[in-house]
Amino acid sequence: MVPAPHKRRKHHSGGGILGSVGAVAGWSDVLGPAMAGYGVATLEATDFYQNTVPSLPLVGKKGTVVLAMKFLGIGRTGFLRDVKIVLAALAGYELKKEGTISGF
Repeated sequence: MVPAPHKRRKHHSGGGILGSVGAVAGWSDVLGPAMAGYGVATLEATDFYQNTVPSLPLVGKKGTVVLAMKFLGIGRTGFLRDVKIVLAALAGYELKKEGTISGF
């Protein structure tokens, strides 16, 4: 008797909360940084951020957090990576728009 060949398992993409519609529409690329921006705004509202995070010359508080995350190896993937990117983008935006970065 010859054994039947194994059926190949179909690979299903995760899709997360949004399912396959989110993957098709590109929401995963947009939603991550949007949520990270919300997280950054929440971080800025805390007393810890206002009173404890130092402001380095030229980069301000946001840039200080980005540099700390970079040197500590935090945020290589996932949500913290998005936070790091949003912080860097906001620091550059403030520098161009206002000529200074908050906390500088």
